[in-house]
Amino acid sequence: MSDYGTEIVLDAVRTAVVEQTPDPVSFLKALCQRRKGERKTTAQWWSSEELIMAKGAEFSLEPLSGESMSAFKARIQAYIDNDGKPPAPKPLRVVSSTRHEPETVEVSPENRAAALEAARALRPTLVG
Repeated sequence: MSDYGTEIVLDAVRTAVVEQTPDPVSFLKALCQRRKGERKTTAQWWSSEELIMAKGAEFSLEPLSGESMSAFKARIQAYIDNDGKPPAPKPLRVVSSTRHEPETVEVSPENRAAALEAARALRPTLVG
């Protein structure tokens, strides 16, 4: 690693810690080579819509009707994480169907009389 300089190596180690790569030695070497320009940078499959679509096609997956690209990307990742099997469908949420009877509201005779009087006062305006 001394061939790449302290700055490049430290940056690669920071990246490896964040990425939590399963093979840190290979990851560090490849990253140092890329940073020094000795190795081509390859775009990650999730870095563009075109690459996401290509990765989906690799597994015979296509976006569902109305599915956002981020949801499709998540579905591909779930497929990868599940060893090439489609993820199990999420369980449906059961909603209770308790029926509520409407409340009956008692209207006082005074309020009923006031409402009728207000309606009669509006009547000429509505008809005319």
